[in-house]
Amino acid sequence: MLDRLRELRLDKGKLPKHIGIVIGGNQLWAEEESVEKDVAFRKSFTHLMDSLDMCIQLNIPILTVHLLSEKMRDSPEFPDFMNTLIEFLDKLHDSKMIHTNQVKISIFGKWYKLPDRMVNSIKSVLNKTAGYDKLFLNLCINYDGQDEIVDACRLIGKQISMGRIDPDLVNRQTIKENLYTASFLPVGLLIVTGPYKSNEGFLLWDTKHAAIYFAKKNWLEFQRQDFFEALRFHQRA
Repeated sequence: MLDRLRELRLDKGKLPKHIGIVIGGNQLWAEEESVEKDVAFRKSFTHLMDSLDMCIQLNIPILTVHLLSEKMRDSPEFPDFMNTLIEFLDKLHDSKMIHTNQVKISIFGKWYKLPDRMVNSIKSVLNKTAGYDKLFLNLCINYDGQDEIVDACRLIGKQISMGRIDPDLVNRQTIKENLYTASFLPVGLLIVTGPYKSNEGFLLWDTKHAAIYFAKKNWLEFQRQDFFEALRFHQRA
């Protein structure tokens, strides 16, 4: 891998410690390829494991992926997406890649408001990887970036009302400590795939200084060479 990095003119010492990915364009890809959307969703999760494998090989310790926004719950594709996501979570539970590399899985968002089948699969994979701490895969499910900050403010408000925090001492670090991402470094590189022209409200607090790479490709068209190009973009930024 070191030879490959030199070939690609990448400095191993300047690789990001935390990569965020916005997955987009799965439904467009399904229409273009004339396949069912559940096929696209299933391929999308396999594709995600390829990206995780790249992070493992490059020793990039944190990968956070935007899988399911709150607004998608109201879409007609939600049942198919939910079923394939449950399949994916169950595979993560028994994945050799996850357990060999001690990848801890965390879920960000209001996942506890989803149907019981989904909640049970999430709890199972969280419990299975709870003791790992070498690498981290964070999945944003039923997630909204503004809600993450609102929830942090609510937590801070409760602590103020209980006398645990002086309101005059609330600062940026206080907010960071109450975000879903409290335990993680800010994002260094954010990769946006699909038709999106913005970060889709993803990790709003933690992407302030991130290099944002708009792939201009649907997620299932985003290949390893594109991943390396995003890393080069990050090192030039």
